[in-house]
Amino acid sequence: YAILEERELPKDLTVEGAPYLGPKLMDIEES
Repeated sequence: YAILEERELPKDLTVEGAPYLGPKLMDIEES
């Protein structure tokens, strides 16, 4: 994730097919 932290995250960034709503990636997977 170091590379992502060095650059601005695009609003349309997706994580494993799920929309990136915030820094809590684990919460998105659990939801």
